[in-house]
Amino acid sequence: MEKCPFCGKSLPDKTNSKNNIKGINKNPLKKCPFCAEKIKAEAIVCKHCGRDLTNKATIKTEWHLPYRSFMTILGILCLIIFYINILKSC
Repeated sequence: MEKCPFCGKSLPDKTNSKNNIKGINKNPLKKCPFCAEKIKAEAIVCKHCGRDLTNKATIKTEWHLPYRSFMTILGILCLIIFYINILKSC
């Protein structure tokens, strides 16, 4: 620990920030489940992506991306089957 040059008392550790006194963090951070940026634990809206953090149902993995991929693959398969049927009829 460093000592004060005037009075000789020990100074607090410089690694502690102004928000972290005696190991108690007054403003803990968490990651946004949507954009993974650090935000305050009490936040109800992410300041980076603007998503609502209060509705637990929206925090779960979003379903529309896998559904969209599935529909794309299904469409491609339908086109392949259609093309094969056209070739067989010729």
